[in-house]
Amino acid sequence: MQAKRVRQQPRAGSREVDFSSETKVGLNSSCGDKGNKTEPENSKCPALEEKFKLQFAVDPEFMKRLKQIKSLLSTRYPEGVNLEKLFNIIMEEYLERHSPEKRIQKREERKNNKQKKQAVSRNNQRTRNIPAAVRDEVFTRDGGRCTFVGKNGKRCDSTWNLEIDHIAPFAKGGDNTPENLRLLCAKHNLMEAKKTYGKYFMEKYYKRE
Repeated sequence: MQAKRVRQQPRAGSREVDFSSETKVGLNSSCGDKGNKTEPENSKCPALEEKFKLQFAVDPEFMKRLKQIKSLLSTRYPEGVNLEKLFNIIMEEYLERHSPEKRIQKREERKNNKQKKQAVSRNNQRTRNIPAAVRDEVFTRDGGRCTFVGKNGKRCDSTWNLEIDHIAPFAKGGDNTPENLRLLCAKHNLMEAKKTYGKYFMEKYYKRE
């Protein structure tokens, strides 16, 4: 396949610069010649590498920027880069920034990284903040009622001013798993806290609140 090329006349005062990639890699004279009896049957011809020739005129500002980009790339490519390599670097960077597919991929990567960081944070840092999914699980499990059971064996079953309580106190190492949580009404939650931390401490706590 041949590409049709239209040659434009250069503007006055401009210089035409030939930005050309290598020409197509040709086959050797005997490759593919069925009439050549000297070529071994198991011989493989080199693959034909498809190349295109680009040719266009540029202004002095383009050449200035080209020189600047080459200088910036010299740290990564001290031996220098040809124009084909240079254009590939520039095109890859543009697609990386502006391609919708790349943007979607980056969003997914950021989302996954965020989830990993949150998981690590949850494992490394204890917090009183109970996730909504866990709170809902505890509320559903306990029937939306206070689970306190008195000495007479009767459950409170109040549905008013319910709070999530840690069975093993958080301050003493209790975690936020559903198994360590229960629903208590505010009255019984305070009563249990006084048993654990003392009446004096809890009165000071609620005064600060």
